[in-house]
Amino acid sequence: MFKFNDYNHFRNYSFKIMRNRSVKITNSIVQTFIEFEKVEKILIELRQAGTIDYTISPLDSIVKRLINKEFEETLCDMNDLVEIVESMIKGERNIYFLYCSFNQILRMDIFFQEKFILQSFNDRMSTNFYPCRIKCIEMKKEVDEIFPLESVSIESALVGSPGIYFIYDENEEIAYIGKGITCVTTRAFQSVEARRLYSFSKVEVYCTQTKADAHMYEPYYITLNRPYLNKEFVSDEPTNMLPELSVTKVFSRATCNKPFTFSYLFARCKVLDVEDAMKRMDDNLFIDNKDTKEKLREKGLWGKYDGKHTAYKEYVKKVRKLGFTTIGDLEEQIRAIKKLKL
Repeated sequence: MFKFNDYNHFRNYSFKIMRNRSVKITNSIVQTFIEFEKVEKILIELRQAGTIDYTISPLDSIVKRLINKEFEETLCDMNDLVEIVESMIKGERNIYFLYCSFNQILRMDIFFQEKFILQSFNDRMSTNFYPCRIKCIEMKKEVDEIFPLESVSIESALVGSPGIYFIYDENEEIAYIGKGITCVTTRAFQSVEARRLYSFSKVEVYCTQTKADAHMYEPYYITLNRPYLNKEFVSDEPTNMLPELSVTKVFSRATCNKPFTFSYLFARCKVLDVEDAMKRMDDNLFIDNKDTKEKLREKGLWGKYDGKHTAYKEYVKKVRKLGFTTIGDLEEQIRAIKKLKL
């Protein structure tokens, strides 16, 4: 963040940046910077009046863009913002338009002060500064599932081994057959994820001695079993019979294929008409501002990933206490063994 003594200091510093980049300071450029002082003044006035607040100064944002050599674009945007501010002062545009423009153009993260919104709601017709729309933070609740395995351990011999895997659905029918070249177990559970076969009854792993064997056995077993999720080889007929592979490992789903469910909260941004927002303001809807964001982040509720991750960790502890393993636990075992091998 830059520190400027006054607006002249900012303007001279900006000219210095441009001169150092061999940009000629024309009368047009000088006039753009003279006019832009109106923008800084109105934002300061609105901030001091408790109408808006922002995390990044418009002057800081301009200087950063000039340092990045965005000269022509920055000057055009400065002129546009001057026009927007002037039209707002005349009452031709709502302050919400200014709010959106500065956030979009200068990434200032402007937000309306909650105190101003709440105090001015009943008197909103008497001021040009009251927004027509407002950015809110809404708490959303979702439910997800953990699909456990019977407690299993992965042998080090399986990690790094090529091979074939069979994924059986909840009806114990073969849903998919695939191969893994670097680690067949990892590849098998990547397929579970990719094909959303979370309700599988079991996964059978057949290790092969070489990668070439895995390439050969995959189409062979597909032509014999015709799994309904495979696209290739299902219409072929085998012309040669290969020796049967022995099952190396079976991973069975726990609790008769019923998943454990867990719920979690997360925050998401939403733009609403002010009328609608004020009616819904409660524990699940907040005005978007810095303080609210910080409080939600402290609780681990900022964003879907954070909310889900926090709840997931707690629920996995319960699943483990019941003696089950999750697919995530299995992948952790594989990673740990790979590190030991290195």
